[in-house]
Amino acid sequence: MKTYAYRPKQVFLVDPVYFRLRSENAHDNMEIQPDHKLQCTQTAVACNMYTNLRLNAFLIPPHPYLESLIYPTNDFMGHPDPQRKEIILSNMLLDTRFHEPEEIAKWFPLPGYTIHKIPRIIRTSSGETIEMTFEGFGDMLPGRDWWFAGIGQRTTKEAVQYVARHFGLEEGKIAYLRLVNPYFYHLDTCLLSLRYTNHLIYYPGAFDEHTLQFLRTLVCERYEVSEHLAKDYLICNSAPLGNIVVLNAPFEGISEKSMIRTAQGILLSKEDRRFREIEERSSEYADFIRYLWSLGYNTIPAYTSEVRKDGAGIFCLSNFVHL
Repeated sequence: MKTYAYRPKQVFLVDPVYFRLRSENAHDNMEIQPDHKLQCTQTAVACNMYTNLRLNAFLIPPHPYLESLIYPTNDFMGHPDPQRKEIILSNMLLDTRFHEPEEIAKWFPLPGYTIHKIPRIIRTSSGETIEMTFEGFGDMLPGRDWWFAGIGQRTTKEAVQYVARHFGLEEGKIAYLRLVNPYFYHLDTCLLSLRYTNHLIYYPGAFDEHTLQFLRTLVCERYEVSEHLAKDYLICNSAPLGNIVVLNAPFEGISEKSMIRTAQGILLSKEDRRFREIEERSSEYADFIRYLWSLGYNTIPAYTSEVRKDGAGIFCLSNFVHL
């Protein structure tokens, strides 16, 4: 499989002014609405962090009736070849999110970009009708040798096949991973692909047995995270940017100085107060950071306590062009 640009060039986020907890994600322990002021601060920190990491960060205006627009990673997928300025808009499964992609499309074309749409209904040769839903980079992640596609919750296999044909991806190099746990309804919540060192981090409880057997026989290095790390900290919803992993860090009570250091794009170290704050809250999380360091990755914590109440993290908040 051809490996394209080492790092993305552009990242899209959405102004969270209308963000509130989505009813379909209101799990038993998530009944409290987010702190709006803090969420705005956390989004601003993430936006500044990306800019200081030399990405072009675009903050998209909100829409009063599309509160879930704050998660643009689900709304489109950019062509992986940096020479191909194309995007495919998603077909969202839920009615409440159906109009998000067309809102995102107002930002394209940026100079030279073209937009493609997936048909909602297709007919097979036997006359059967099939509905195709596809939720962008939330369900389609690049690895070193494979594209990983999450199906069974929000995205259909037929839609992935359509995207693969359109972008010229090798069908034999697409791994269809069936999600069976309704809590992990997008692949980016339960699998983190570190493709440049060929490492996979994933939560086994999100997948069916066939998928799990496939993951465990892949030629790669694997790190199976606990339910605690996967569910409480959404650790797989971190964002890999070349040799930097932007860690999903949904911790509360973070100091202002730590926020500023993240906004400045300063890399984490053992002596950093941000690492101490994380270690105080979770030794297991701190061990995972040490694991990433042992692989040669740098890390930056992105604070997401408020969207965590909605079952989301930093990767959900970001859509990268030219991954």
